[in-house]
Amino acid sequence: MSATLTLGLFGYAGSGAALKNFTLDGGVTLTTSQQIAGAAGGIGSVVGHANGATITDVQSSVSVTVSAPSTKNVGYVGGLAGMTTKATLLRCGYSGTLTLTLTGSGNGIHAGGIVGKAAQSKLEQCCNSGSIDVTPGSITCYVGGLVGSVGSGSDAANGPSYIVDSYNSG
Repeated sequence: MSATLTLGLFGYAGSGAALKNFTLDGGVTLTTSQQIAGAAGGIGSVVGHANGATITDVQSSVSVTVSAPSTKNVGYVGGLAGMTTKATLLRCGYSGTLTLTLTGSGNGIHAGGIVGKAAQSKLEQCCNSGSIDVTPGSITCYVGGLVGSVGSGSDAANGPSYIVDSYNSG
C-alpha cells in the first residue's frame, strides 16, 4: 500500500499563494516502511508541492531526511520544494542538508537543492549552498544542485521552465 505525500511547512500551496519573507531552521525527517508515491506530491522544507504559488525571499537551513524502501511512480524531494508547477521562486536559498536513503527498487526519485522537479516554473536569483547525499538502492535518481529535473516533453508544450541568475555552491 502507498499514499501520495506532500510534506513541508506547507504541504501544498496553490495558485495565488504567496509565501514570502521568512527563514526556516530545524529538521524534517520522514522514515517509512511504505513506498513514496509522488504523482502529485513532494517533500521540501518549505512546501511539498507549489502549484501556481510564488515563493519570495525565503531562506531555509532545515535538514531534510527521507528514509524509505522505494518509490512508486516518482518521488520529488527538494531543499525548499519537492515539486513546483507554474510556480515562481525569487531570491530564495537553501543551506541545509538533504539526505535520501532508499532501498529496494522503484521508478525514480528527483532530488534538488532548491526543487526536486520544476515543471513550467521559474527560479530567479536562487542559491543552494547545502549538501545533497543520496543512497539510491536500485532506484533511478535524478539529482541536481539546484533542481533534480526540469520539466518534460509534455511540460514544454505548456511552457518551459526557467532558471535565471541562480547558482549552486553546495
